[in-house]
Amino acid sequence: METFLVSSAQLLFVAIVYSLAYKSGYNAAHDKAVSTIREFSGPVPELLDRLNETLYEAPEIEDEDQGDSV
Repeated sequence: METFLVSSAQLLFVAIVYSLAYKSGYNAAHDKAVSTIREFSGPVPELLDRLNETLYEAPEIEDEDQGDSV
């Protein structure tokens, strides 16, 4: 019976250590992923603004091209 209790206590200890290590590793990975996403998403608004400007200018450019060919 004593062996069973010692084995159970060791199993419980390993489970606690494993869950704490998993949680801390998950939090570290999550923080790193969030910082990486923020770093690479910085230029996105600027690129979208440039794309919108290009799209708004495109019909004007097409109208000018069609007027030249007629």
